[in-house]
Amino acid sequence: MWQERDVPLTLVLVTPGGPSPLAVQTDARVVVLGRGPTADVRLPDPSVSARHACLKKRGKNYLLSDEGSQNGTAVFSAAAPTPVYLAPGSPRVVQDGDHVSLGHVELQIFFDNPPVELSLVADPAELPRRLVQVALRERGHDPGDEELDRALRELESAADENLHAEAPPELPLAAPVIDERDEHPRSTDLVIGLAALLILAGGLYALAWLVG
Repeated sequence: MWQERDVPLTLVLVTPGGPSPLAVQTDARVVVLGRGPTADVRLPDPSVSARHACLKKRGKNYLLSDEGSQNGTAVFSAAAPTPVYLAPGSPRVVQDGDHVSLGHVELQIFFDNPPVELSLVADPAELPRRLVQVALRERGHDPGDEELDRALRELESAADENLHAEAPPELPLAAPVIDERDEHPRSTDLVIGLAALLILAGGLYALAWLVG
């Protein structure tokens, strides 16, 4: 029989990286992870499905299950030499410090006090915006509110990226849109292009983590 008690749960965003990664905390019994508007923790990356995975509290543990996502859910544990890929409907107990891969996005799960310095996002609803903002700032661009909102909308409304499909042929970079009044590239278009790098950054990090 399950014995209930409060278990503080901290979800640390390993991607995008940084010296003080973003994190959210919750004591909810059910936490949906995904890109859609109904997810409790929204991750604005096209490799993440609208309802990608779910954490459910059972006694003193949390069970992680894949919700039939496009790119699957994997758990990387210090106790296991290889990642465990979850089949939809087959939950797994997650342990303190486990890494969870959702498409290109990687989370780390902690109970109680995480042993790392964090930038805690008090309101989980603000997490998607903060993630895009951090990714863009790491690439030398500090977007305004309007630019940031548009970049976030583009990422959240993009079609699901299938990581298992054959890679499309490489396309040339589009020329920047020029405003005839000042002859400078429109910053909003630059932001959208930079926001797309969030996807690539996640993929490169996941690859490095797997082969490293």
